[in-house]
Amino acid sequence: MVPAGWVTGTDLANDVAIQAMEPGENAFIRVHAASGSGIKLEDLAVRFEGQRPYSIRRINQTVVNLNSGGHAFVTEYSGSYNGQPIGAGFLLTHTPGKYYIVEAVYVQSASGLYANTLGQCMGTINPR
Repeated sequence: MVPAGWVTGTDLANDVAIQAMEPGENAFIRVHAASGSGIKLEDLAVRFEGQRPYSIRRINQTVVNLNSGGHAFVTEYSGSYNGQPIGAGFLLTHTPGKYYIVEAVYVQSASGLYANTLGQCMGTINPR
């Protein structure tokens, strides 16, 4: 799941299971995991959007089937952070009693380098 050469985080928030940062800090991927049930993935996405430290607007959303047999709610965003244009994507899925959110963010000027890499990483999640 972590791209080769990326730095994995060690000082993680309580709900962050994995975090990896591109060495130049132009992109990161973060996997959040939390216990819970009874929340629709679409509602969880809206809740998560509002908690981000960057300004984003939704540009696309879809439901995809995962290799593990489950499904995921995927949203794509554009926005800004500290005046820098960014692209972002969230993949939300769940297993009984647990939710997973994969958060991928990259600076827009480097989208050609990182958008596909982050999309591939997001596609490797296997919640079990």
